[in-house]
Amino acid sequence: MPEEFIREIQKRIKGIPISSGRGNKFGKISFDDLVFIPAQLAKSQMITGACGENDIHKLNKGHLRAINSEIAKIAKIKLISE
Repeated sequence: MPEEFIREIQKRIKGIPISSGRGNKFGKISFDDLVFIPAQLAKSQMITGACGENDIHKLNKGHLRAINSEIAKIAKIKLISE
């Protein structure tokens, strides 16, 4: 990770109760959470864009695709190849 990114996170979390692992203590946030959440947000933005939308709230069941036929049947959604 770039050094300035780490310094920025450290600056933002001063005064926030920090725990040592993701979700292991109610009411506290861990350093893992501070890295995990932005990464998941970036993935969500990429998926939303790949579906041709500009807002995650515009996604619906029609955008879902399964990677194999069994999952497609169970979830009642299209295969990724369709």
